[in-house]
Amino acid sequence: MDAEIIRLYSEFEHRKLTRDRDACIDIWYKRGRNFVEKGDVFQALAYSDSIQHADPADNRFLYLRSSAFMTNREYGKAKTDFETLWSRGDSSIFVTEQLANIAALNKDYSTALGYMNQLVAKMPENVQYQHLTKVYRENMPYKFYIGANHMQSSQDRPNGHFFISGLEYGQKLGEKNTLIGQFNYGNRRGEKGSQVGLDAWLNYSKNIYAYHQIAWADGSVFPTWRASYSLYREAGLWLFDFGGRYVRANDNTNNYGLVASAGRYFGPTFVYLRGFLLRDEQRWNQAYSLAIRHYYNSEKPDSYVTLIGNVGTSPDDPSRYQFLNNRFNFLSRSINAGWQHRIDAWGFTLMGGWSYYKVAENRFMNQYDLNLSLRRYF
Repeated sequence: MDAEIIRLYSEFEHRKLTRDRDACIDIWYKRGRNFVEKGDVFQALAYSDSIQHADPADNRFLYLRSSAFMTNREYGKAKTDFETLWSRGDSSIFVTEQLANIAALNKDYSTALGYMNQLVAKMPENVQYQHLTKVYRENMPYKFYIGANHMQSSQDRPNGHFFISGLEYGQKLGEKNTLIGQFNYGNRRGEKGSQVGLDAWLNYSKNIYAYHQIAWADGSVFPTWRASYSLYREAGLWLFDFGGRYVRANDNTNNYGLVASAGRYFGPTFVYLRGFLLRDEQRWNQAYSLAIRHYYNSEKPDSYVTLIGNVGTSPDDPSRYQFLNNRFNFLSRSINAGWQHRIDAWGFTLMGGWSYYKVAENRFMNQYDLNLSLRRYF
């Protein structure tokens, strides 16, 4: 009899402790949610720790902690908590949505599409899910692409018109490296020539990558040899690069140069300043470029409008190669405006520009450029 009384009393005490614990967890969770809404992440995390200590099996500490991390834009930590919820059997609409959102923020569109397909299967009538499925599919990593480029230029009389047209093939190597083969053909005032080139974008680490290029050409439309290297370093909202350039003109003149730049994101707008220090066989030259690029559609990360101003002649500008060794080149000016957009598997770029050169004492010349580029991604 005494043993039965002791057992019943013990069960009563256990139920009381459980009720008291659950009541405390309810209060802690509500208070934690209020702090999340106020943006006080520290207090919200403190209540999450209390819930976890009281009952590690209660998923509310994960809901509270992940919400705090999302508020604080610590998406990696939030992702870990949502994945823990998923592993505990919680594949609710909310958890699935958050995992898809975080994957999209990290530009992991393959993972985002996988989660969104599950949401569409659960709620096929949801228009927003259908729309995001299309967006994620459009931004999926490509395996390769083919492209066509055309630049039409016009100079003051008697120089007239000329053009450069090209084809390119880009192949992804792994997730972040790209190898690009190019063929270009140009006609400049009756002088014809072709160019073959190989470009490579290679990642060295999470925040460091580099651009490599080598090209050879015949005729006078393009330089005989061209080589480029730039090392890029991402640092939060900043992007820096430093590199070198080499151009061997068709008259066997050698040009060497250094390039350095710094850019920063201001929300969806990127401002980029680049400078060149160049040396040919007779003199030092310099050139500067200021670019402003605005990404106008978050659902199409590669879509933007841009405005670029240049002083001097850059070795990176194929339309002004003939002015590279001009002793007046620092007096040249140019301004360009462009638009890049993506529709499904197609991408196109449209650029227009005006340049003003001093080609001799008391003699100036205008040049107008129109560039069109089209790519098909596979």
